Amino acid sequence: FMEWWSLGFRRLRPNRCTILHRDYWQIEHHWKMSETILMFLFKGTPFKNLISGLVGTKTGKYVFDDGYVATERTLVEIGDYCTLNEFSILQSHSMEDGIFKSAMVRLCAGTTVGSNTLFHYGVTTGEQTIIDSDCFVMKGETLPEKTYWRGNPATQTSA
Repeated sequence: FMEWWSLGFRRLRPNRCTILHRDYWQIEHHWKMSETILMFLFKGTPFKNLISGLVGTKTGKYVFDDGYVATERTLVEIGDYCTLNEFSILQSHSMEDGIFKSAMVRLCAGTTVGSNTLFHYGVTTGEQTIIDSDCFVMKGETLPEKTYWRGNPATQTSA
């Protein structure tokens, strides 16, 4: 309830503004209210998908969530049959030269995300894409379907 209240009972929209703008401070206020222990208590269980949906993440069916973290849950879409491993971070925002930027992070059906992987804002994966552990997927990237990515920054490699 607190998380939805901090959003004014609406979803976040992708945004670009300075840190002096009212929109930035509303999102900053939301970050302070959105931490919940439930996200960690139920990782690896089907209840985590239910809880993620209640706090605003669009989650498909048969998603295995072993403890990913999303900074702005309403800016994340996870397709059917995805696997998200522990300590993966889906970060929908960035602060660049005093400008706050946010955009959607979309994982299409069948995407597998390795542990300790960081997705920056504006990333979209194709279906059945595999992202290895300890990767950093740069902002605005579109990963083609049925590809394998590894490294920092993530680059496409052959499986």
